Amino acid sequence: MDTKAFYKMSYGLYIISTRYDGKDYGCVVNTLIQITSNPAQMSVAINKENYTSKMIDKAGFFTATPLTVDATMDLIGNFGFKTSKDFDKFYGWGFKRDTNGIAYLTQCTNAVFSLKVNNIVDSGTHNIYIGEVLDAMPLEGSDSLTYDYYQRIKKGTTPPKASSYNAKSGTDSSSATAPTAQTTPQKVKYVCSVCGYEYEGDPLPADFICPVCGQPASVFEKVLY
Repeated sequence: MDTKAFYKMSYGLYIISTRYDGKDYGCVVNTLIQITSNPAQMSVAINKENYTSKMIDKAGFFTATPLTVDATMDLIGNFGFKTSKDFDKFYGWGFKRDTNGIAYLTQCTNAVFSLKVNNIVDSGTHNIYIGEVLDAMPLEGSDSLTYDYYQRIKKGTTPPKASSYNAKSGTDSSSATAPTAQTTPQKVKYVCSVCGYEYEGDPLPADFICPVCGQPASVFEKVLY
């Protein structure tokens, strides 16, 4: 199976957040969709191992905000490659709270939806949360960020727990081709083993910190291409 076929699907990027026992939790998803208009309902699939998912199970409420094209990679990395269990993801970012007290970003977003969980569908590795929209409000922001733009223009990568993650991001072994003779000088880049961020150049500074997931230079792997 050629998993690159899944890249032809169209997605947006969203921050899903919730609050439980006095703490805020949030993550990046590309699986939020509207499913009905009357009543207004949305669904979102989140990996069961994601700590935000565990807290939505307990809280029963969540917010959803679409990210915009000016969302920075450190913002996306903050919500996409760190865990809310050990880290306050909203610290240092502009945010407000909805009527349920749940934090939502006010920068690099263009709308906010407040939802109550009406149903949870177990889909194996992920839970699908079906929520009724209790409130919605447009925010001042630029165009929504699509997953294609994130990957193609921002050169972003996909967390392993994401619904659209593909371990090899390519074809099955039956379609592999034999290596060809080296005809051009090889270049060097360093790839973050946590999030896939690529640093082009050699050497990688010893004090380098990944701008996406915040990991040190020691987790980077040297790659020739």
